[in-house]
Amino acid sequence: MFTRKTVFVGILCHCPNFLLFFFRRIKHMARLCTSGALSGSVARTPSCVTSLGEYLALTSDTIHEIAGSALCTYSVSSLEEYIPLLLMRVVETIGLRDGSPPWCGDIPLKITIAGVASLEKCRATLQRELKSIADFEGSFWNERIANESFEHAASYISLIEKSGDELLAYLRSNWGEFTDNECRAMFAINGPRRKGDRAGFDILREQMASAASKSRRL
Repeated sequence: MFTRKTVFVGILCHCPNFLLFFFRRIKHMARLCTSGALSGSVARTPSCVTSLGEYLALTSDTIHEIAGSALCTYSVSSLEEYIPLLLMRVVETIGLRDGSPPWCGDIPLKITIAGVASLEKCRATLQRELKSIADFEGSFWNERIANESFEHAASYISLIEKSGDELLAYLRSNWGEFTDNECRAMFAINGPRRKGDRAGFDILREQMASAASKSRRL
C-alpha cells in the first residue's frame, strides 16, 4: 500500500528532477504578480499560466510512463485545492505588495478591467488543464472539491472589480468567506473602480466584531 512517504521516495527514484522542475514552474507562475496582462487594455492568459498547464500535463504523462499510474495518482492528488489557492495568493501578493521575491520584478500599481478578465482567464485555463491531467481512472480527483475551490478563487478575483462601497457591502454580507489576509489584500488593491485602502479592512473588522458583541448581549 502506498503512503505519502513511499510515493515521495518513489517519485524521487523514478523521476529525480520532478520536484526541481515543479518548483521552477511554480516560481514561473509567480511572475503573474508582475504580468503586463494585469494592467493592460486587452484580456489575455499570460504565458506563465499556459506554460504551467503544459508542464503539468508533460509531468503527468512522464510519471505515468516511468513510474506507473499509482505513483502518478498520488503525485497529482490535491492539486485541485492547491492550484486555486496559489492563484489567490498571487492576488494577495499584488494587494499587500509583500512576499514577492526580487526576481518577480515590479508589481503593477493598478489592475484594470482587462486585468481582472485576464485573471479569470487564468482561473478557467488552470481548471481546464488540471482536470485534463488529474482526472483519470483510479485518480483521487474530486470534482466537487475542484469546482468549489476554483469557484472560491473566482469569487475572490471578482472582488477586484467592485467599488469601495460594493466591496464593503459584499464582505459584510459574506463575513468569513475569506481570511483576514485575503480581505486586507483586497482592500489594498488599486482596482478599476477604487483606490487601495489598507486601513479599510481593519475598520470593517472592528465594526463586525462590535456588531457580533452586541448581538451576543441581546
